[in-house]
Amino acid sequence: MITKEQLKTPSGGSSTSLTGALQRLNNEGYVIDFNTKSSLDKYFRTEDMCHNFKIDKIIRMDVMTDPDDQSIVYAISSLDNKTKGVLINSYGMYSDTHIDEITDCLERPIDRDRHSHDDQD
Repeated sequence: MITKEQLKTPSGGSSTSLTGALQRLNNEGYVIDFNTKSSLDKYFRTEDMCHNFKIDKIIRMDVMTDPDDQSIVYAISSLDNKTKGVLINSYGMYSDTHIDEITDCLERPIDRDRHSHDDQD
């Protein structure tokens, strides 16, 4: 189950800023920056990404005072929990279509048992 949070504040205090949210996730073990080209290429280049990773949390940043904080933060982990990191995207017309494709894939329900049996055939 994906945990969803919406952080909305007119003051933009550090606990609700993008930096604060990333620090909190880092403390929870989400240490890889999946937005880097090397991480995107390593972890999300193939269709298997849908079967190997899941979104644990979605934090929607809606902080009025800082446009840079208008973001969606995805806390993502591998199914074996050995790989954990964050993927950040913007809202609406500013969103990255490649990141949209990744998150759409990871949010889609998948029959993981069926997929693992297909690999054995």
